[in-house]
Amino acid sequence: MRLPAQAGMQMRLDLEQGSGRVVGATLTFGASQVQLQVFAAPRTTGLWDELRPDIARGIVEAGGAAEAVDGVMGKELRARMPGRAPDGRVAFQPARFLGVDGPRWFLRVVVNGPAAADDAQLRPILAFVRRVVVRRGEEPRPPREVLELTAPAGLLEAAAKQAQARKEAAQKAGAAKAATQTQLLRTADATRLTGISTRPGGQPGSGGPAAPPAAPSSSQAPAPAPEGGRHRAPSGDPQRADTPRAPINPDFR
Repeated sequence: MRLPAQAGMQMRLDLEQGSGRVVGATLTFGASQVQLQVFAAPRTTGLWDELRPDIARGIVEAGGAAEAVDGVMGKELRARMPGRAPDGRVAFQPARFLGVDGPRWFLRVVVNGPAAADDAQLRPILAFVRRVVVRRGEEPRPPREVLELTAPAGLLEAAAKQAQARKEAAQKAGAAKAATQTQLLRTADATRLTGISTRPGGQPGSGGPAAPPAAPSSSQAPAPAPEGGRHRAPSGDPQRADTPRAPINPDFR
């Protein structure tokens, strides 16, 4: 599928889950999006008349609405797609499904956003679609099978580098946050071990400075705190059973 370059247009490749094959392209024109996919078709008949009822049925079964109408490129489906608004209520978004039957191929065009309901905004998108070129190839394919697309040279490599850069930036941000948390933990531990008290008067207790807690023996590790941050002391431990403990920090397990 050859797509003409157009100023201001953005393109995203649609990958098949599992295989990673490129099976479509989603283009952004302002606030509207257009998805293009190519399918194998019979040699003698097209697919659009056959697919329209199936698409409409699926939309209605999902809770939306769809109507076949005559458009500038022939029959098209104008649909209201169900979704969820930020407040949780059901919301509907307009969509248009267009089909182009070619020799042994079928091009499906799905328009979302303002252009799906506004003919004036749809007009330049249709002009773009008319310039798309499909090269079917000679290999046999069963009808309705989506055809794999070939990404432009260097595009996948550039996308992989961008993804790696975003991953490294996120790791650096996480490391900086972890270092800050480590410094805070060290300060708190030093305060506790030197016997500095937070009680009024600045005394750690009636018997003078508090001694550092004894290290657990190698044969018995301290019991982990359950969810909720409270630790139940074992039998004979003078510590109160409901003494609050700091929650476990996943970065320091």
